[in-house]
Amino acid sequence: MSSEKQHFWLSGAIDAAGHVVFLTDKDRGECIWKWYFDDVAKQKGLILASMRKYPGELPTTVVLALSERACGKLPKSD
Repeated sequence: MSSEKQHFWLSGAIDAAGHVVFLTDKDRGECIWKWYFDDVAKQKGLILASMRKYPGELPTTVVLALSERACGKLPKSD
């Protein structure tokens, strides 16, 4: 994926994850947005490095795992 496409995919994934979490936990949802958008270059680097380290995992799994590490357990659906 090109760098531009990576940027838009990651921004969309983080924005969607933050929104879904915000619906049940406002503080944690805001944490996800701040974690990524306050330092996009740093977090993008971390995400891409993690994807290379765990090539068998889906990109969404990596993003959610790093979000949980930064902001605490994400709510689970029944």
